[in-house]
Amino acid sequence: MKKVSRPGIFMLTGLLAIFPLVAFGQPNPNDTTGRSVSYRIKSIYLPPEKRPAVAYNKQQLPFRNVGGRLPAFDGEHFSLILTRQRVSSAEAAKKMIAAFLEALKSPLEIDRDIKMAIDKTTASPNQRYIDEQSRLAEQSTEKRISGQYGPLSPATRQYISDFSSGLKAQAKYQVTTYRFDEFSDGTLIDNTALVVVNRSGNDLVSLQGRFYNKVNITNKRALALKEALPRAMQYIMRENNYKGLKGNDTASLVLLPYADGFKYAWKTIVTADGPYRVWIDAENGSVLQLLPDFYFADNANGLVFNPNPNAGTKVLTFAVDPASNGKYTLHLAGVLSLTNNGGDGTSGIITVNDDGSGTANFDVSPINGTTVERTGLSGYNGSFQQVNIYAWIYTERQYYMALGSQDFGQVNVTFNQGGGVNNSFCCPPSYYTCTATTSNSTSCNDLFNAGNDATVVSHEFGHNLNGLQYNVSGGQMTGALNEGMADFWAYTNCNTDVFGAWWAHNCPTPVQSGFVPRQAEALDIFPSHKNLSGASDEAHSAGQIISWANWSARQGMNDATDLGTLSINLNIIRAMTTAGIGVVDNGNDASIHNSYLDLLQQIAPLFSTSRLIHKLLAGYARAGIFLSSKDAVIDINHSYLDRNNATGPTFSLWTGEDYTFSGGNATTSAPPYNTQYMVEVANDPAFTSHLTSSGWLTNVTAGDGGHATWILPSGAWNTLKAGNDLYYRVTTRDANGNNIRQSWNPGNGFLINVPVGRAAINGTGTKDCGCTASAQGTGSAAALLPFLPVAYLVIKRRKKKNNNKA
Repeated sequence: MKKVSRPGIFMLTGLLAIFPLVAFGQPNPNDTTGRSVSYRIKSIYLPPEKRPAVAYNKQQLPFRNVGGRLPAFDGEHFSLILTRQRVSSAEAAKKMIAAFLEALKSPLEIDRDIKMAIDKTTASPNQRYIDEQSRLAEQSTEKRISGQYGPLSPATRQYISDFSSGLKAQAKYQVTTYRFDEFSDGTLIDNTALVVVNRSGNDLVSLQGRFYNKVNITNKRALALKEALPRAMQYIMRENNYKGLKGNDTASLVLLPYADGFKYAWKTIVTADGPYRVWIDAENGSVLQLLPDFYFADNANGLVFNPNPNAGTKVLTFAVDPASNGKYTLHLAGVLSLTNNGGDGTSGIITVNDDGSGTANFDVSPINGTTVERTGLSGYNGSFQQVNIYAWIYTERQYYMALGSQDFGQVNVTFNQGGGVNNSFCCPPSYYTCTATTSNSTSCNDLFNAGNDATVVSHEFGHNLNGLQYNVSGGQMTGALNEGMADFWAYTNCNTDVFGAWWAHNCPTPVQSGFVPRQAEALDIFPSHKNLSGASDEAHSAGQIISWANWSARQGMNDATDLGTLSINLNIIRAMTTAGIGVVDNGNDASIHNSYLDLLQQIAPLFSTSRLIHKLLAGYARAGIFLSSKDAVIDINHSYLDRNNATGPTFSLWTGEDYTFSGGNATTSAPPYNTQYMVEVANDPAFTSHLTSSGWLTNVTAGDGGHATWILPSGAWNTLKAGNDLYYRVTTRDANGNNIRQSWNPGNGFLINVPVGRAAINGTGTKDCGCTASAQGTGSAAALLPFLPVAYLVIKRRKKKNNNKA
């Protein structure tokens, strides 16, 4: 069947699509600062592990140029980066794992205790798309910067071009995962693995995961699943006052790390208001661990959402099946299918007549009417949400796949449910979203129609992307990581730092409790965010930290190049495929932090040859996340400097974590960050031309890690600004002059010899922008629009019909 491109009306605010995990929970009536989230079944977390310390050091390893950290105790998650290494086969990966274990004098043996589980190369971006975006972004960046400073120097043009070349090179990287799971006497040890990740193109290999040298089993395998499951279900129903729990007749037997030992456990799924993963003691049927496998819907009265009147509407191009019986329907076989539950009084999926043009035009009355605020309004239009949902699901699905995500397969969306359900929830291949009711409420407790808010639908499809990508290597997400990344996909795709603003426009002020609206902002710092009014370790609330880390990094990248948004989106999608392996979800500060750090450890190597690495690390530092507890991170206030400005640039720098952990909880007593720093700047990357040093300074304070600012003195600036480029770096140390850290070897050598920071100097005019790109900045906003290749049939903004068939 031919696929035909169709224009469809849509909101300007962003991309969207629907995922199998629901976003929000029930309101807490006692919370006056914003609503929190809850599940019908309470989670059960594992007790803290008690494991013997191990004394490893990187000098033991038979590899050169090793960065990262080894485990400090048996079973601790670790991550290493091997520079100038390649692993091109499963057999080579096996040899690397064997050499690693032998060097650490581990008793574990390949093919007995450590067995191959995954050998997979992830999907690749569409090269035509990346090449075209690189060309367009290079032009738009030059236009933006020349508008500030006048004619650009050849060096600046080359600087801009370097970002374009860098992204095209990154897009060609092949990421291959070789995963080896750990067994004890033939039984899989849950959430353990040794993983080799090969990244062709930048000659970096990761070796990561967690493993146990000693396995002491503390229970017996006495109960079959059919005996253990009823006991566990009875307990869950009794403790949660819930009668409708459903079990699953399939399960796997695993060894679950538990306190100071290991327990045989049946790992299965039970279903209440959604699916929950549950680990059942195979000796007595008790529940050892229980975690939601979805994100629960809000039970507030849903109202019909009005498209953002400040943004208006626009026309998108998408694809539907050929006409049948003279009618086009919102449907594309194998890609996207809609079902209307009729909760707002409308029924069926809309159709339009085939006018013979070869294009289905859904931008016609009454479909494109925007009276959708409430169903009780005169002229209420229930059809708008259909095109709204369909166009953005299609758009975002194609966009992610163009960036190299795994194939989503067909997405089935049931919408307009009624009954107060105002969100989407699980499970694949069916996805659900939104409702519309006739309430006239102005209460902050009541929401509008999620199907007409692009950020909500984008968030939900972001869950789909998260799960799809993490599943490549079998990684585990904490709830906070999953929710925070779903928020980020809404922010980045909609080019806004506020989520759910129109979905919750009865309550316009952003909250910290995890409900809506939520905002990516400088308050979202680990661990201090939890101390804000209403905030907690709840997944949506704590998730604001990782969404702010990525949003802040995105802002910095967009300051440097209009490819910034595309660059961070592409590399996060790729990084997710190797993330989450061996990360524990205990719902506490440590597990939340470790899942964020783990994602950064997967993203950073992908930027190791780009000067954007400093924008990435600075973005995460602003959120309190560092590659090592003592570190050296630096950023500049603008990537393009005006030599006519009398004031030199301002540098922000970070020296490491301002917290430690005690029993899984973060504490700010005895912060480990370095207390001294030295900034160096020059006109050349070798730091020989007009080298200027701040000398060792001590004005480091806690806040978003150890943090300080330094302004280049005017005398030095007067000398340096005659050049075309300003190169910069920072070194940090502790009060005794020890623990040296360098920004060009970030994370205590996690990466080595990355390019130092660089800013371009221009200026015949007088305008000087001393800021990073803003959420609504015109310079970087254009880079957000995912203009895909013609073959993808998406996001051609136009008001006329498209007469070209694909």
